Amino acid sequence: MATRYIVHGIDQSTGQNVKKLIEAASATEAEGIAARIGMQVSGSEIDTAESTQTSNAAKAGEEKPEWKGNPSQWLNSPIYAGCAIAFLLPLVAFAIPFTLPFALFFFAAWLALPYGAYAFLKVKTTRYELTNQRIRITTGIVAQTIEEVELYRVLDTSVEQAVIDRILKIGTITVTSSDKRQPVLLLHKIPAARDVREKLRALSEERRRFRKVQEIELQ
Repeated sequence: MATRYIVHGIDQSTGQNVKKLIEAASATEAEGIAARIGMQVSGSEIDTAESTQTSNAAKAGEEKPEWKGNPSQWLNSPIYAGCAIAFLLPLVAFAIPFTLPFALFFFAAWLALPYGAYAFLKVKTTRYELTNQRIRITTGIVAQTIEEVELYRVLDTSVEQAVIDRILKIGTITVTSSDKRQPVLLLHKIPAARDVREKLRALSEERRRFRKVQEIELQ
C-alpha cells in the first residue's frame, strides 16, 4: 500500500523552497517522483497525518473486477467466409475435369478448414479484463500470454465502429498508454464498446487521482 511522504526541496523553475505531498511505496520512490516533476530534493519524511486516512487508502487500493469480455467471432468473418467456400468446393468438383492444378488447389482450399478451427479457438480463448487498477489481456489456446497496463498510465482511448459493427453493437477500443512495453492495446470487436470505453475512462481518471502528486501548503 502506498504511503504519503512530505518531500522537501527547491522548485527548479522558481527557485523557491517547496514541500510536496506524494503517495509512493517508499521514500526513495517519492523523492524520485518529485525529481521528475522538476524539484531539487533535499529530503523527505512520512506524513504523520496519514494514519487518519489509512482505512480509506487501503479500501481504495483494493483491486476489484469491473468488466470482463471476449472478442466477437465476427472478428474472424473473412476466415469463416473462406472456409465456407472451401467446404463447398466438393459440390463443384464433379463438374470440373480433374487436373493436377485443380487437385492442388482443392487440397490447399481444404487446409483452410483446420485454420478456421484454430481462428475460432484463438478468439474464444482471448479474454479482456478491466479492474479498478489495470487492463489485462490474456491470449493463447494452450500456452498463454498476459499483457497488462496500469490504468494510471492510460493516456487516451477511442472506439472504432464500422457500419456492420454498429448493426451488431460491437466495436474495437484502442488504448494508448505511457507503458513502454505496451504503448497501444486493442480490445477487438467487443460488445457495448462505447459503454466499456466510458467505464475505462472513468476508472483511469479515478486511478490517476488516487496516485497523483499533490501539492499542498504546510504551515
